[in-house]
Amino acid sequence: GFYKSPANESEFKAYALLLDQIISSWSTSQSQAVYWSLQGLKQKEIAEHWLPEPISQAAVSKALKAAMWATVEESYELINTSINKITLNAIMAV
Repeated sequence: GFYKSPANESEFKAYALLLDQIISSWSTSQSQAVYWSLQGLKQKEIAEHWLPEPISQAAVSKALKAAMWATVEESYELINTSINKITLNAIMAV
């Protein structure tokens, strides 16, 4: 697993710092594209839900690429998995 010892705390912090650096540089469009992606929508669906008005799927793709969505998604999933394992270990220890 990802979180087995305090040595991995530095790895956990590195992912958090990476995400913070990426997220803090997002434009409003990039933020919106990632928000809808986190809700589980596909690019075509995001384009249809776009505010203030719908945009093209290609524009959504461009926003997600600029937001480094693939890196963000992978890092987010690793952090979530780590938190879940830490929580489960804490519950099991009681």
